[in-house]
Parts: sequence; structure tokens; C-alpha cells
Amino acid sequence: MPAGLSHLQKRDIAVAARRAYDRWPEREAFEAINSDQSKTACFDAWRHVETGKAAGGTQSLCECTQAQYARVLAHFQRLAGQESVAQHTEAKDQDNPRRIALWHLDKALRERGLSLEYASKMSRGQYRCTIDEASAGQLWRLIYTIRNRHKATVRPAKIAAPSNDDPF
Repeated sequence: MPAGLSHLQKRDIAVAARRAYDRWPEREAFEAINSDQSKTACFDAWRHVETGKAAGGTQSLCECTQAQYARVLAHFQRLAGQESVAQHTEAKDQDNPRRIALWHLDKALRERGLSLEYASKMSRGQYRCTIDEASAGQLWRLIYTIRNRHKATVRPAKIAAPSNDDPF
């Protein structure tokens, strides 16, 4: 089952949705038509509909997955008039697999006491590109190579055989 949104992610979407709702030119007419509902209920109904538009039919933030987070957030940012922020959110989401791989690469290097230059040399040798140009798949292959090379170079210490001079 795909991972759901965290409380912080839901909060970020709700804040962006509220900004968008407050800027929505038809808000007052919508609230007037639904005068039997509170303003909060009107906002919730509008947010569910707009979430469904962005998330491919999923209207509840409780049912949204990590894969839908950036799309929904960017949708509300656009509706709030924050086009450049929405573009940044989408660009960050598209590059997320690479960013995750870079984080794991950095962690593997630190665990083994190696520098980024070590991984850079490997990348240039294997893929003819820099770390910045490497794809997420190439970065993951570097991570596994670094992990496996480290295992091959660290061997357990030999246990000394008991000597005949031992009095016990």
C-alpha cells in the first residue's frame, strides 16, 4: 500500500488551499448559494473538489499518497496565484528520485570515511559524467559499488591459534 501524507504535508496543502480559496473570485457567490452551510464547510467542500481535480479523483487528503502530494500542492499554489512557487514544487518533485539517491550516496560515503571526490572519480570512469549529471539509476549503482567495495576490503581479523606455551 502506498504511503499516505504526513500531518505536515496535509497542513501545507490545507494552508495553500485556504490561500487559494480566499482568492477565488466566486467564493462569496458559492457561500451565498450554500448559506445553510458554514463558511468552513463551504471551504472544505471546495477543497475536496479541487483536491479531486489535482489527485485524479481522490478527494480526501487522508487518501492521497506521496506520489500525489506535489501535484495537489502545486494545484493549490497555482489557484492562489503563486505560479513560480508551483513550478518550483513540481520541479522539486520531478527531481526527487535523484535527490534521494544523492542523500544515500552521501550517507554511504560518510559511513566509509570516503570523500565525494572518490564517487566523482568512479562516476567519470564508469559513466563518463559528473555526479551532477548522473541519473538516479547511475547514482544508485555507485552506492552499491561503494558498499560492496568496502565489504571486500574489510575482512574480519584472524583468530590466533592457541600456542603450545599456554599454561592453561
